[in-house]
Amino acid sequence: MEDDKRAKAEDQSDGNLDLATVQSTYKIISVLLEQVEHSSNLIAIMAGMMGEDMTRQIAQTEAWANYLQGRRSLEAVNPELKRFADTVNKLLAEDRSSGD
Repeated sequence: MEDDKRAKAEDQSDGNLDLATVQSTYKIISVLLEQVEHSSNLIAIMAGMMGEDMTRQIAQTEAWANYLQGRRSLEAVNPELKRFADTVNKLLAEDRSSGD
């Protein structure tokens, strides 16, 4: 039992992540991405309700420019997020099959 704890600690100190940490990281990222999507949808609805003049004024603000930059950054890391999700799913599948 103590050897298992020590081996796990050594794995983590070597930079390797245990499955629980990977699952937790995946869950956190998923929740954050869902929130970004919901926020973007809300912004689109609000922009439609405000009218063209108000929307144009907002689009000229630094806050809007920052929002757009954030969206572009998120799109740029999308392939990495996809690879991460695929890797997590593969690890989970391997863990399930090794537990049988």
